[in-house]
Amino acid sequence: MTAQDALGFAATSQALAALAIGFTAPSSLSRPAVATFVLALTWLFHQAIQDALESRLHMALLSTGMWIQCVKSFDDLCLTGLSFSQETAGQAVHRRSTTQTPAKGPAGVKKASCVQLQESQSSEITRRLFFGLGSLWNMRGIGTNAEIKQVPPWSKQDPSFVPSRSQELKRHLKNVALSYLVLDVFANQPPPDLENMMSPRNERLFSRLADIGSEEAIFRFFATFGFWLNTFCVIQLINSTIALLCLQH
Repeated sequence: MTAQDALGFAATSQALAALAIGFTAPSSLSRPAVATFVLALTWLFHQAIQDALESRLHMALLSTGMWIQCVKSFDDLCLTGLSFSQETAGQAVHRRSTTQTPAKGPAGVKKASCVQLQESQSSEITRRLFFGLGSLWNMRGIGTNAEIKQVPPWSKQDPSFVPSRSQELKRHLKNVALSYLVLDVFANQPPPDLENMMSPRNERLFSRLADIGSEEAIFRFFATFGFWLNTFCVIQLINSTIALLCLQH
């Protein structure tokens, strides 16, 4: 399979999940079916990207990112049950409660007029599509009924602090550069000694503690540490890349 096939699998899986989140109710039986299709498409993407790319780093990044999105899609579709109707109903109640008293000053009038203008210009179909896509990339559910508890503030010293756009751009650019650098270093390391360090006889740990030498102990430590460091860098790279794209608009 080619890179075009992998791109098609990825786009189809994300489109199906976004449509299901935006246009179906949480109790709809189509949601588990869509989640199953997303799982199958993610597996096909993994196979296609292995055939299409020679770089282990790029293959690992793309494959891991798609599996993360697969899990996120399953969570939104079947576990959390995000719904456009429920979210917009909650926002409508909030708007009614806030508009019972007239806004004071030109800033309040300007804000209310901007909200009305945006709502009049965007159709419900477009808003449903954007809600579905946004939910797939909103890992913490910020601004939704499924927002996770204890979202950390931007600054522990000043909980009310909100960074500027330029500060966020710099932070995410730094995250992208450092994450990619770390992943590139790992990807260019020589392959491990599969016959000695990763042979079937080394699978057990506690039953053969007396036989483990210093070389194997060091290898086990760095293999475990490297796995979690790679996972952290992949997630940070994906999130910061998406954040940079969003900050451009």
